[in-house]
Amino acid sequence: MLNFDNVIVLDIYAAREKNTYGVTSKDLVNQLISIGKDAKYIPNFRECVSYIKNNVEENDIVMTLGAGTVTEIGSMLIQ
Repeated sequence: MLNFDNVIVLDIYAAREKNTYGVTSKDLVNQLISIGKDAKYIPNFRECVSYIKNNVEENDIVMTLGAGTVTEIGSMLIQ
């Protein structure tokens, strides 16, 4: 079970595989919302960083998880 207060889902990154099931980021967000989680779809890193900067509070923990270039978000937040 997810124990996060807020979840942001960006676009799905496919490395080598095809999306054979047609699952989208918006589908994941809708599923999270259906189980009572605060989830948001944000399509790109710049908007994600802006949202985090405008909504993070003291003692919050921001964690990124994913494949590809998602690690860029951390350095973008620091800049």
